[in-house]
Amino acid sequence: MRSRAQIIGGWEAGRGGFTFIELLATMVFIGVVMPVTMQVVSLCTSLSGQSRQRIEAATLARSKLCELVASREWRTGGLSGDFGNEWPGYRWTAAQGAWSDPIVSQLDVTVEWTERGKDRTLTLSTLVYMEED
Repeated sequence: MRSRAQIIGGWEAGRGGFTFIELLATMVFIGVVMPVTMQVVSLCTSLSGQSRQRIEAATLARSKLCELVASREWRTGGLSGDFGNEWPGYRWTAAQGAWSDPIVSQLDVTVEWTERGKDRTLTLSTLVYMEED
């Protein structure tokens, strides 16, 4: 008969480690969970890159829109271009459109870039006052 000192919490005092079945079950569990976890990490990394590019495009569009409005280039200047060597791969175009009020016009700036082989665009708009020269 075993003494009380030999049995501690349901385990025999002399027994150490895990059984083969316990180790096998753990390996199967890891084998199932690990690929799913890696796919999730990969997806999150991809979405993070896409998000970063959209934020950059929105920032560039806002900057260009402010520049065009402040300098009034939208009335006379070129309405397309790129952002130079600092932002390779991003291009912009601007277009002026009619608004319901004839003294106001809508100015759209569209930023274009290529992401994972697909062309992407982001457009920001504002209203501009049509002053008489």
